[in-house]
Parts: sequence; structure tokens; C-alpha cells
Amino acid sequence: MGGAWTSRVRLAAALRCAVLLLAMLTGAWTGRVAGGETAGAAELVTAPVVSGCEFDYPPYCIVTPDNQADGFSVELMRAALKAVGREVTFKTGLWSEIKQDLTDGRLQALPMVARTPDRDALFEFTFPYLTMHGTIVVRKGNTDIHTLADLNGRQVAELKGDYALEYLKGTGVGAVIVPVLSYETALRELSSGKHDAVVIQQLLAFRLMQKAGIKNLVTVGPPLKDFTQSFCLAVRKGDTELLAVLNEGLAIVMADGTFRALHAKWFSAIEAMGRTKSRIVVGGDCDYPPYEFLDRNGQPAGCNVDLTRAIARQMGLSVDVHLGPWDTVRKGLAAGNIDVVQGMFYSVARDREFHFSPPDAVIHHVIVVRKGTPVPADLKDLAGKAIVVMAGDIMEDLATEQGYGKQLVAVPSQRDALRLLAAGKYDCALVAKVPALYWIAQNGWCNLRVSDTSVFSAEYCYAAPRGNEELLSHFSEGLAAVKATGEYRRIQAKWLSPYETTGVSLRMVVKYVLAVCLPLLALLAISFFWSRALQRQVANRTRELSFKTALLEAQSEATIDGILVVDGSGRTLLHNTRFGHMWRIPADILVTRDDPRMLDWVLGQLADPEGFLVKVTHLCKHSEERSQDEVAFKDGRVFDRYSAPLNGSDGICYGRVWYFRDISEQKRAAAERQAVEIQMRQQQKLAAVGTLARGVAHEINNPIMGVINYAQLIQDRPDIASAVRNCAGEIVREGERVAAMVRHLLSFAEQQKQAPRPCDPAEIVNGVLPLIRTTLKQDRIEVVTDIPEGLPNVECQLQQMQHAVMNLLSNARDSLNARYPGHDENKIIRVTVRESGNAERGTRLVGSLSHCVTKSLSQGPDEPVRSGARDSVEHPVNVVGDAPRSVALQGDRSQGHWVRITVEDHGLGVPAGIAERIMEPFFTTKDRTQHSGLGLALSRATVQGHGGGLSFETEPGQYARFHIDLPCDRESVISNQ
Repeated sequence: MGGAWTSRVRLAAALRCAVLLLAMLTGAWTGRVAGGETAGAAELVTAPVVSGCEFDYPPYCIVTPDNQADGFSVELMRAALKAVGREVTFKTGLWSEIKQDLTDGRLQALPMVARTPDRDALFEFTFPYLTMHGTIVVRKGNTDIHTLADLNGRQVAELKGDYALEYLKGTGVGAVIVPVLSYETALRELSSGKHDAVVIQQLLAFRLMQKAGIKNLVTVGPPLKDFTQSFCLAVRKGDTELLAVLNEGLAIVMADGTFRALHAKWFSAIEAMGRTKSRIVVGGDCDYPPYEFLDRNGQPAGCNVDLTRAIARQMGLSVDVHLGPWDTVRKGLAAGNIDVVQGMFYSVARDREFHFSPPDAVIHHVIVVRKGTPVPADLKDLAGKAIVVMAGDIMEDLATEQGYGKQLVAVPSQRDALRLLAAGKYDCALVAKVPALYWIAQNGWCNLRVSDTSVFSAEYCYAAPRGNEELLSHFSEGLAAVKATGEYRRIQAKWLSPYETTGVSLRMVVKYVLAVCLPLLALLAISFFWSRALQRQVANRTRELSFKTALLEAQSEATIDGILVVDGSGRTLLHNTRFGHMWRIPADILVTRDDPRMLDWVLGQLADPEGFLVKVTHLCKHSEERSQDEVAFKDGRVFDRYSAPLNGSDGICYGRVWYFRDISEQKRAAAERQAVEIQMRQQQKLAAVGTLARGVAHEINNPIMGVINYAQLIQDRPDIASAVRNCAGEIVREGERVAAMVRHLLSFAEQQKQAPRPCDPAEIVNGVLPLIRTTLKQDRIEVVTDIPEGLPNVECQLQQMQHAVMNLLSNARDSLNARYPGHDENKIIRVTVRESGNAERGTRLVGSLSHCVTKSLSQGPDEPVRSGARDSVEHPVNVVGDAPRSVALQGDRSQGHWVRITVEDHGLGVPAGIAERIMEPFFTTKDRTQHSGLGLALSRATVQGHGGGLSFETEPGQYARFHIDLPCDRESVISNQ
């Protein structure tokens, strides 16, 4: 891969040189033609070029207060045309206007246009003079947007007609693009909250935010790799004469140093650093060869150090390179003692703390073990092993994320990690491959073995703390410039060529083959001609087959799917490593391909082994069928299973291929999203009910108090007849009942904002009854409550729990009305509250039944309750047919103290065919125009959110009992004991 990369770099450099040379030659030829004998040609050469400059695209194109064009690209065009004896005038305007002016011929050229395939049809471009990268800008505190994919459905402001708008459309991320007339407008509107993000060229964003004084915007994520703008001078399509003049002038100003001077003028003034520091401190690891290290004289050396100095020369920066222990350097960067780190691996976690440049390299990390020890295939094989890593390194972060934190031993450097491993300590080391090869060679650690495959490939970047983005943008620009000049390739070759995989040239192969085989071929040319021809054919076919086999194996091992290939009779032909890991099959079974043992091992993990066998048997008999389904495991995992016939080019079916993909996380995430959506809908519903309750209570409260006051005035008058006084008394009593209901409504509304607190179970039930009393009374339904005194408290959000009880009461009402449309003595809802101990839930009642009270909803809120006997509550229920069905919908309740709230009715019960589904969201047996099917689902979610459970017992057509089990408040239980 290193050789191919070097070849591509050389080819790109050669092409660029050819373009520059062609531009200079073409320009010289054009100059000679323009200096011909005709006076008209002379006038064309001397006429000023009419160009355009957009209003606000700093530092490339800007308009001064006196309406003059200025900026890096404007000055560059002036200098390029001046170098060939031409002048230029500029028309200022919006980008969309001057771009259209060039298309229509009203302008001859533009100083800065990003070249794209679409624009190639409209304009002619010079060779690129600058390459810049894009970024995403959001408001500070935003936690939802980090990458392009996060812009799906988001509102993104973009300059009308700009490359960024075209780029964003081309990505297909699904962003809602809002065109604006300038990027300053886009950033101001983003700052005010009007949009969600702006995709923009990075340096432009910093300059515009600085100019506008915008402080609440930041860039997120690394620079967008695909958003690379190659800035060129552009002319109208077909104007090759002016294009040649511009190419010639541009080549001259790049060669004579004018381009470098202009670049330094507009780009290397780092305002954020210049006010406080004269030099930029660049940090790095003192022990990470060949990238960065201290040489024998204690001076910084290595690939990164040379690259930093090359960038500093290119950008006119003054830098000090300080190398030290990596952990110290990283802390210094976070503390502000170091301005930029010249080598840090990018990760999502680090991106929250630091800002990263585009990567200058991709470094592969490997597992190193002692010889004689099997090399783990990947990080998943490190379970139970003692792992040594460099402190603060990306591999320490990765291993910790994989759950190996307790197995890690962090040391100051990778050299220390390898030294300890070579000395017999620890089982393996996680290090970067090239530094590992360097240290092994330097120290002669012949007993160490480096894994052939990379376990992690990390992007190596420059990094700066958040807030230093402008400083880092200069290093990003300098890095692009160093790559363009070819110096980057020379630095890479100097330090890394000993570690690149080098191939053997064709010339060398031919040379040695001829030297060894020519005499033999000369002797056997005639007699064995036919034999050699046959051998060449066999060799070619063998190489072709080997290549195809290697390609298939590489593809098989690189996929995230587990792959199993079987023959027509179901015997295993081959499988990839991922298959064994996914199914957790022991190595001895995989190596021996013991199919019966493998099948037994697989079936032992499945939730439905019989269904699995039925499916496999069916597909074996029907070799032409394809299949896709899901396989569930006992431990909760879920695999997506796909199977297809293994057909050859001759049309013969040689077996079957099985693909398995672990979709457990997707399933789990989908379930969590559904639960969150249900909870959100519940909260919205509660908020709406609370708002309605407050409104109704406030509207009723004042009139009813007036009615009560007037009735009391009538009572107090001595000249009023006794009959009138009695009527006034009735008005006062009924008015006070209404006032009590108003107080309940206000209490219900205000409870939305309450946090969970210890609550009396009686408070939960008694707070609901006044709200539903009138409705039940109209349906001639009586509610009987049985709540012992001295019950322990439960910690809950009172209003939410009352809403759950309200749902159960409403369902009981509907069930009774369905069975008894008119009046009936069995139209009774019983609400009981009991405490259960830790023996078995619901089997031991705690509390004195002599203190139980029973209250009917037909009574007023202030009327005394009626004493209830135990038999009136815990009466036996006659069951006809099967035993009552009991369905528990929450985990084990066998430990601790619990309070059970039971709502019982003798209505229709729960039909046997739907008992398992009544808790599903949106499932209902009632009219969907009046019932959403969310009542029980929301009640279950509410109870489970408080650590409790919801269950029910039923006999279809006879009765239903719904139980809410809530854990007792610990302090309350202790005080009762």
C-alpha cells in the first residue's frame, strides 16, 4: 500500500509540473500572438480585464468602506495580470450576481472560484492556487450535531450559489437547506437561533465570526474530508486566450515569491496568539520514533518535527518544538501551556476537548506478544490477559471502552511497554506498529512477535484546544501547502521508508529469471516447447485461482457478518473467523469441523431451537430458495439470518451460504426509542390535563365562592323564613362540595412540577376519587375503598401515580358499563391497598384490619366514612371453568417491602385471546375514535419508572383485578418496624 501511495504522489506531482509548464508555454505563445502587427490586437492586450469581487468572503474577497475590492484573491489576480503587463478593474456585488455576470459575459474573470464538475460546463479554470477545507458551525452547547449525518432533517443556512450549498446537496444527508445572500447573514441568524448549522469553509468562518463579534458559535468534528475547495482564477467558457494569460501570470507570481508574500500578509497574522505570544509552542512525544523523539543531543527530531518546521516555513510562523512524556504534553495542551500538538490520534471523545486538523497520516496499531504465544486475532480475544499500554495513548482509551480497564497497566512510553513485555511481564502490549518495529530493532528484542493485521487504524493529526481553531486552521493550510509542493513526500520518505513494504520491480524479476533460466531454456527450447507452454498455462490458471481465493478470503474476513458455507448435504465447507466469534463456538470444534457438535452447540444457545432446525431442514430440501429472518437467543441477542444458494457458473448448486449479522444493539435501541416516545406522549398528555385543570379551577373558583357568600348572607338575615334559610344552607353545603372539587383540580394541576417524594398510599387513591366521582355516579357505579392505617410510604411522583390509578379506574368503569348497561347491584369497583413483606409478594398482609375503612364514592368529600368489614373486601370469587389467569409484567418482587394497590371489578374481564397483548401500545378492544390504546401501556411505563410493576388477574366474563406494586420508602419501613 505504501508503494502504491508513493506512485500516486509522484504522478500527481508530475502532472502539476506539466500543467505549470504548459501554462507558461501557452502564455508566452499567446503573448507573442497578442504582440502581432495589427493595432486591434494591441488594443485587446492593453485593455483592462473586467473582474468581479463579492462583498464579504474574507480574507479572499472583501469590499473596503470606500467600496474598493480587496483581499488575498483580489490582490493575487492584480499581481498575476501585472506580471504579464495587464491591468484589472473590479465590479463588486453579491456572489450570486457576479457569478451570473461571468456566465452572461458581463464580466471576463473572477479571482476566486472553487472548481467543481458542474462548473466546468460554465467556466474555464486556471490551475489551483489554494486548497481549503470545510467545517460545520453550530451554537455552543449543541450536543446533537457532530458529523454530516447529524444534519439529517436539520435546517442549514448556506450562501446562495456557493460551493458549500452544492456540496451539501450532493451528499444526500437530508438537510433542509436555507439559501441566504451572505455567509455573515447565515452566521448571525445561526447565532440568534434561527437555524441549526452552517456548512462553510473553515478559515472564512473564523474571520466572519471575529468580524461580527459572534461569540456563541463553534466548529464541530474534524474538517470535512470531502469538502475540499480548490480555488482557481476563472474565465468564461471558451475564453482560452485570457485563461492562458492568467495561467502565465499566476505561474510567475508563484515563482518570484509574490504569492508567498501575499499569503503571509492575509493568512499568517494569527490575532488570537499574536497579542500574547511571539512564538507558537508546538508539543509532541519525546519517545515516539520515527515520528517524534529526542536525538542523542537532546534535540527534537523525527517525521513530525520536520513536517512542523516545513509548515512554519510555508506559513511564515515562528514555532518552538517542545517534546516530553506524552501524558505531560497532553495535560499541557489542555492547560494552555502548549498551543498545538503535532501528533494526536483523532477520536470522538477527544473531539469534544480538542480541535483537529485533517490527518497527515494513518497509523496502524497492533498487538505484540512474546514468541511462542498465540497472537490474538483482535481486541475481543484479550479477555483475561494482562495488557500493557502507553499512558494517555489512544489504545488505552480504546481498550478502556472495550471493557479492559481493570486489565490495563499504563506505562510512560511504548518503549517501556515493549521492554516490560520482552522481560516476561504481562501477556501483551497494544502499540503503534512502526514505533514498535523501531524499538524492537533498536533493542534486539528478538523474543517479541508483532501481529500481522492491524487491530485499530487511527488518523494522526495536529490538535489544539477548543477556542484555538483559527491557529489550527493555519497549520491545516500549511499542511496542504507542504503536500502540494512535494516536501511532505520527501519528509515521509526520509523517516518512514525503512518501514514501508517494498515490492520487487519487474526488471529485477526478469533479470534474475533470465540469468538463472536462460541456459536451461536454450537447451530444452525445442524438445520441451509444448511442455513449457502447458506449464505456463497451468501457472497462469494457478495464479488466477490463488488471487481469487485470496480475494474471497480477504472479503470474507473483512466483513462484519458471520459467514458459513455448506455443501448440498449440509456439511461445513468453510467459515470466517467472525462466524466462530458470533456463535461462541470453541476452537477445537471449528478446527475439526465436527458438524454434530457444532449444531448441538448452536442449538443450545437459541430461544427456539426447534424452529431453527425446521428452517434449516426446509432450505436444505429446497436448494433454490433464498431466505431472510431473525434468530433469537436465550441471552437476549438477535441475529439477522440470510441464506442463498451457492450456484456455480455451470448452473449447478454446490451448497448454500449463510450470513449472520448481530442486530442486538439495533433491536435494543429501537425498544428504548419506543419507550422514550411513549413516556414523552404521557408527559405531554399530563401537561395538557394540568393546564386544563388549572384553567377550569380558576374559572369556577371565584363564581362558586360568590354563591357561597351570598347564601351565607341569606342565612344570617333574621327576617328570612326558615324554609328559605334551609335552602340557603343546602346551597352553602353543595357550594362547598364544588369548592372542594376545585381544590382537588388545583392540586392535580400543581403536582405536575413535583419531584418524587415519600407519599402515603392513601393519598394516591384519595386524590383521584373526587375527580372521577361524578362520572361514576352518573353510571351508577359505586367505589368501595379498603385502605388500612399505618401503611409505609412509597417514593413517587404523586400526580403520575394518580394518573396510572385513574387509567385503571376508567378501564374498570368501561368494563362494568359493557356488562351492565343499566343499574345493577354488581356495578362496584373495589380499591384495596396492602403491604406485602419479603416472603412472597401478595401472600402476607401487614397491618391491622380492624383499622380498615371502606368509603363509597356516593358520599360527599366531607362526609364520614363507613366502617367496612374484612369480608366485604376480601370476599371469595367464584370461578367457572379454568383457574384465574395471572400475568406479571415486571421483574421479581420477592425481596423487600412493597405496597400493592388493587383495582377490582366484576365486568367482562380480559378475553383469553388478548391477555398477552393488552399492555402493548395502541392495542385496544374499544372504539379507536375514542380510545388510543395507550392507557395501560403508559400506566405500566409510569409504574416501572418508579421501580414497581403492573400485573393483573382475570377470568373472562367474570372479573379482573389489576395490581400496582410499588417499593416502600426504606425510612418509612424502618420507622414502622
